[in-house]
Amino acid sequence: MEILWLGEPDCHNRLLVGGKVANLSRLAASYRVPSGFCLTTVALQKAITAGFVLEENAPQPQTLPDIIDGKLATAYQTLADRCSVVSPSVAVRSSAVDEDGMGASFAGQYETYLNIIGVNAV
Repeated sequence: MEILWLGEPDCHNRLLVGGKVANLSRLAASYRVPSGFCLTTVALQKAITAGFVLEENAPQPQTLPDIIDGKLATAYQTLADRCSVVSPSVAVRSSAVDEDGMGASFAGQYETYLNIIGVNAV
């Protein structure tokens, strides 16, 4: 359960994907929303356990652990297949599970990268 797709019931769970994705997933279950997926808190925990450091100014570029990286590559390929595009342009967004909760909003506090193409760039 490292990756969940918009519209899947488990993707509605704020504790796994955060508020923004959970709300978007609920919309995708009933309306036409562009296909997308989310790395879950399970993936984050596995990455941290494998030594991934959550620091913006990490001393060296980091890569995801192989198990997470492989699932991300598979999901990106599935997205490409769903969109009938070899290398779809995607938005990659960092977030937090408590973002945009009932009592607080963190708009603008996290990063969004637009028009990212290719699994290595993602």
